[in-house]
Amino acid sequence: FAIATHRATLCSIEMRTSTSQSDPEDFEELKKSSVDHIQETLQELGVERTGQLSPFAISKLKKDRLSELLLDTLCMLNDLTCSVVDSSYAPHGVTAELLEAQKKIISLQSELLECKQEKLDSVKTVVQSSVRETVKEEIKSFSAVVQIGTGGS
Repeated sequence: FAIATHRATLCSIEMRTSTSQSDPEDFEELKKSSVDHIQETLQELGVERTGQLSPFAISKLKKDRLSELLLDTLCMLNDLTCSVVDSSYAPHGVTAELLEAQKKIISLQSELLECKQEKLDSVKTVVQSSVRETVKEEIKSFSAVVQIGTGGS
């Protein structure tokens, strides 16, 4: 019964990781399930660590049990591989999002620069016009003073 439950857990994880990006909870569940599977198998074989495994210890298991272990192990390996592949794509997604954000910032900065340039051009035009009018008035005023000073001809 424990093996059937374990296999069902593995299969449900496999379906999620193979159809979408795995999330940290799925990875943690997969990690716990994998550790539990390894511990149960080691206990069944009468050893404490994987370094104590030997062909002799494994040969004590019946063919049906070996087949179940092989199937579970292959499912687990597939799940772990999917999880690793999914997690290797995660930085690319973040990088793409970051690039999009940077492009948006650059675009907004360009718009801001254009607006500031338009304001600057507008102020420049007003100042030039004002200076031109002031200079004209001053020249007229100076001309009138000069005419008065020369006798008004």
